[in-house]
Amino acid sequence: MAKENKKSREWLAQKCFVKKASVDDWFRSKGIIPPAKLELIRKEINRQGEEAAKTASSVPILNGVAAVAVPLSEDDLKLISKAAQISGQTIEEFIRSAALEDAGE
Repeated sequence: MAKENKKSREWLAQKCFVKKASVDDWFRSKGIIPPAKLELIRKEINRQGEEAAKTASSVPILNGVAAVAVPLSEDDLKLISKAAQISGQTIEEFIRSAALEDAGE
């Protein structure tokens, strides 16, 4: 769970109100997580899912396309522009394809 969500065992221990050593034991002992701690983990996963849904729903949609503003330094913009030009894409196409690739699409 923690690895799939890019969360550390320390993070998981904090959310379950235990020490990291306890989380380490869960992963060593055939994946046996105490039921009460498993419920805390489920609640946290649900909370994060709801939070992600709220964030996604707060993105403005313009002409059927989500509009996202990303602050970039002038140097970053020049670098991205050059990479987009080399790949034969607009800046928008380049950023979209890079973001979707990182997202696993």
